Amino acid sequence: AFAAVLIWVFAALAVFLPYLSIEAVREQGSTWILWLQDQGEGLQTLSRGLSMLGDDIAYIAVLPMLLFMWPDFGTQAFVLFFGNLFFNSVLKTLLHAPRPSWTSTAGFVCGDEYGNPSGHAQSAFAVYFFIAQQIASQKTSRGVQIFAWCAAVLLAAAVAASRCVVGAHFPHQVLGGSLVGIAIFVTFVVASNNAMLSAALQTRVSSLRAGAILASQVSFVGALLAVLAWGITAATFDFPEAWAERAALSCGEDEKIDEFGGLRYALLAVGLLASMALGQGAGFLSSAAEAMGHSLWRRVLSGLLGVLAAAVLYVGLGEVVSKQWNIALVLILRYYARGLLVGTGVIVLVPMACLKIPCMLSSHKALGSSPPAGETA
Repeated sequence: AFAAVLIWVFAALAVFLPYLSIEAVREQGSTWILWLQDQGEGLQTLSRGLSMLGDDIAYIAVLPMLLFMWPDFGTQAFVLFFGNLFFNSVLKTLLHAPRPSWTSTAGFVCGDEYGNPSGHAQSAFAVYFFIAQQIASQKTSRGVQIFAWCAAVLLAAAVAASRCVVGAHFPHQVLGGSLVGIAIFVTFVVASNNAMLSAALQTRVSSLRAGAILASQVSFVGALLAVLAWGITAATFDFPEAWAERAALSCGEDEKIDEFGGLRYALLAVGLLASMALGQGAGFLSSAAEAMGHSLWRRVLSGLLGVLAAAVLYVGLGEVVSKQWNIALVLILRYYARGLLVGTGVIVLVPMACLKIPCMLSSHKALGSSPPAGETA
């Protein structure tokens, strides 16, 4: 717990200290970024690739596979990532800082929300460190543990650094995001190892009704905090049209660059977290994992079905609800409801389908069994 507090102190200093002389910090950061962008196409291409590893869509594609391959670990990774996404989006909205590509540098990727702290850096350090910690906690050799941690540090640092090269973030935004990500990782591990908290969570998802109640509470509190953060910023800050015009140069024609960017992603995260509460209460994921036993091919196949379901629902719902609609409808349908439906499809509907397919079960007795109480993070 002390380590978590200490890291949060350093993270807060990294995020807020630059505001003592923010214009000078941004000017120096722009100089470094422009120098990096002048180093040739090779570095630009590599940075684009590394940056894609931190995209939300990449995690949405990978997490369903983790949920079916290793349900307990996958559930924790799911909660960690989307909880982290929510926190990052709310903090970005409150700080309402520009990205370098909105003001002074080229932009090789689209940035459609405020820039401080870096969400890619924050997610990379939180999630990759969590994966390394999980590997190290198993009965693996010392060499494997060292390799896991070295790989996590190097990959997270590479993703973070790439965000400067592509013009998505100033260096101080990347540093702040990296330290916040480490702080969230440490806090999450401490909370996960707390027996009282684990028992409380188990009770909150002990049935479908309990899971639905928790999902409603997550939705209400999450949406309230996200809207409150947006309201505070809207009341004290006018989004510069010049930022939107310059940002549009790096984005597609259908992208909306405005003050609602952080609110959009916060509500998407809320919807997905609510779906996890609902899914854990339903218990189909743990039931399907038990029915499939230790069969690797069954778990891989079910994971691929989960990825397919996530892709179809995410892309399909995105096509149905246009970003050009009234902003209230966009926020509710394209982001919150989309997250809720994608998560429910993966965590509830796919396991239900697997339980009805005989070849997916190691024991046909599972076909008629009812799902047990949901497992928690």
